[in-house]
Amino acid sequence: MNVMSVGLALVLGAVSAGVPATAPTVVNVSRVSSPRSAVVVSAKLADVRVGVAWGGGRAGGVSSLAAMARATGAQAVINGGYFDAYSRDGVADPYHTLVVNGWPQSLGSVGSVLAIAPDGTAQVERGNPKITGTVGGRSFYLYRVNHTPGASVAALYTRAWGARTGLAGRYVRIDASRRVIDKGEGDVAIPDGGGVLLFRGSDGSQADRFRPGDQVQWSLKMPNMRRPEVWTENSVWIGCGPMLVRGGQVDCNPTAEGFTSSRVAGSQTRSAMGVTGDGRVVFVASAGTFAQLAQTMKALGCTEAIGLDGGASSGLWANGSSLRGEGRQVSHGITMVPR
Repeated sequence: MNVMSVGLALVLGAVSAGVPATAPTVVNVSRVSSPRSAVVVSAKLADVRVGVAWGGGRAGGVSSLAAMARATGAQAVINGGYFDAYSRDGVADPYHTLVVNGWPQSLGSVGSVLAIAPDGTAQVERGNPKITGTVGGRSFYLYRVNHTPGASVAALYTRAWGARTGLAGRYVRIDASRRVIDKGEGDVAIPDGGGVLLFRGSDGSQADRFRPGDQVQWSLKMPNMRRPEVWTENSVWIGCGPMLVRGGQVDCNPTAEGFTSSRVAGSQTRSAMGVTGDGRVVFVASAGTFAQLAQTMKALGCTEAIGLDGGASSGLWANGSSLRGEGRQVSHGITMVPR
């Protein structure tokens, strides 16, 4: 569904690297009727890696969940967050935060974020991270990641965007260790495993702070963190919202997170994901209001849960079959890939 009133091959290949061609089935499918009818896909976090698959293999593209599963070796895929489904330029920019494989892949400004640490610890919080950093003792900031830029921008582009930036502006290329390779202006190749910092307009002068050979450091900081150790770049961060369950209790306030459009807030087909107290990741396709979805996630044993895009975008695929067919191709999916 298009987001509220305010609005990775390259599906992250590293997520599925090393998955055997005939991996044993570790994903379970079930159906529940209470408190709401729902299709439930679950797996032990010890058995799967949670990741992100980009539609068409790149940020801004779209594809079916089945195609995402084929590209990543996933045994389950659910649609991700809201995106620009009606883009005039054909780029389906995501609207929410995504962090995978140690690098931010998208940066949101509305909703909530669910983080899952390598040990399976999970936490969902309202708000979105800010990226601030230093280079050679000088500070800098970024507020876009793999997103169509405006006249002014301070952004990071990774290979999730493509092989090249294709964008005007002052660039700084960094390698996988976040050391400055070079700098210049205009379109440039994006280093494999690294990225390109792009500055232009009122943010253009930030490029002056970087010199070849400099070590770049940055941090992603959430506004609220009950357990800061969960919010590291080694965790998987999945953004959307609203928050549904927090600390084992229903905690759902769509308006506070910017979900004010009646098209989004009303009763409709919905998707959600969560983590249970016994260490399972759960994907759910249901219908109803956000409040009803929250009750369903709690009843399934989720201690932390978050809503995902709904309406025509809502879809769920597992073990070779579509359990809910999405009504349109989507910008990204959340995957369960066998370890």
